[in-house]
Amino acid sequence: MEKTMKHSIKRRDVAAIVAKIHGVSDNYVRKVMRGERENEAIFSSVMEIIEQDNLLIQAVQKAVPL
Repeated sequence: MEKTMKHSIKRRDVAAIVAKIHGVSDNYVRKVMRGERENEAIFSSVMEIIEQDNLLIQAVQKAVPL
């Protein structure tokens, strides 16, 4: 029987990273991400980390053909 290789991308816990940077709880950062709270500095940090992760994933995908 032949196995199929499925690749999954596991992302970092962005909320935990941003929470440490800003000295708030993970839950608060998740609320900002969902739009339940407003905090421009936290939202900006979240978007920056996500964008950098996406760029890194794209670079790896180009470097390592699947």
